[in-house]
Amino acid sequence: MSQPDTPADWVAKSCECGCGDLVPIARYSDRNRGWVKGRPIRFINGHNAGRPGAAWPTDGRCGCGCGQMAPLAQSSRASLGYVKGQPTRYIAGHNVGSLQQRLFGRLIIDPSGCLLWTGSRHPDGYGRIMIGKKLHRVHRVMYEMFVGPIPDGMELDHVKALGCDNKHCASPAHLEPVTGAENKRRYREQKQKGAA
Repeated sequence: MSQPDTPADWVAKSCECGCGDLVPIARYSDRNRGWVKGRPIRFINGHNAGRPGAAWPTDGRCGCGCGQMAPLAQSSRASLGYVKGQPTRYIAGHNVGSLQQRLFGRLIIDPSGCLLWTGSRHPDGYGRIMIGKKLHRVHRVMYEMFVGPIPDGMELDHVKALGCDNKHCASPAHLEPVTGAENKRRYREQKQKGAA
């Protein structure tokens, strides 16, 4: 997409999501985002998310597709694309998607059969996902969703015998509930074999 030729053209650029709102001018250049200082950015913050390639609803309905009328913004807030008195993009909570959609949108199958998490990870390497206002480990969420609750006092171990020792894997078939002591013993054993 070509940039406008003169500064006068830059100021009147509409958001590329199709909402018709004017986009802000970039305060600094950012190659990763495609921003050039002093020129308009492509989207209002948050407008390039959701349904790719689809324009936001203009009839005041929620952008998630539920069909309900979105509430009117109580104040203007450029970072969310709110204009006082105009419908918001979503009803609160509707832009999150179901837990299953969020999980499966970030899982890929590798050749070994692992379901690898491509989303956010804890510094220790395990995948994590926000549910409500709390972070949860993805492999635990998947296990509980498809197998059942993790027994009290047990931890989940990525079982090497099942072809998996990858912390990014969330396949319930590769997980086994074991005691903390057993999990540590297996880890030490695996570490010693790797060092040999």
